[in-house]
Amino acid sequence: MIQLDRKQQLVILLLAGIILFGAGYRFAQVKDKAAEKDRPALEAASENITGELSVHVAGAVARPGVYNLPQGARVIDAVNKAVPLAEADLDSLKLASKITDGQDIYVFLKPVANQDGSATGDGQGMQPAPTNTPGTIRTSPLPGNSP
Repeated sequence: MIQLDRKQQLVILLLAGIILFGAGYRFAQVKDKAAEKDRPALEAASENITGELSVHVAGAVARPGVYNLPQGARVIDAVNKAVPLAEADLDSLKLASKITDGQDIYVFLKPVANQDGSATGDGQGMQPAPTNTPGTIRTSPLPGNSP
């Protein structure tokens, strides 16, 4: 039988511990990769690895464009990055709502009032009607089907 002194025994135990730790770490990595493969493609694609959201801010802002914001950011954070104009109608936005990745934020101008106090009909401060929602009726006639 081989006789080892105390120092040699410690070195062997240390090497065995390192090998066992490395093998366990590698096993955990392989197990995580297998679990990632089993996830649905849409679920895996919806996760943002960097933890940032990209939003597009346009309209009555000084610096329109795409901005990267941290997870959990609000609409007000995106609008402030784009520097809203003095004529911007911020009350028409839900400033406290959380943003989502790929969201478009359009800042409208405040409605311009006539001398009698009524708003003008130019629609600058009004949001356009959605065109692809249930219940929307298109009023433009089809070509060749005029009344």
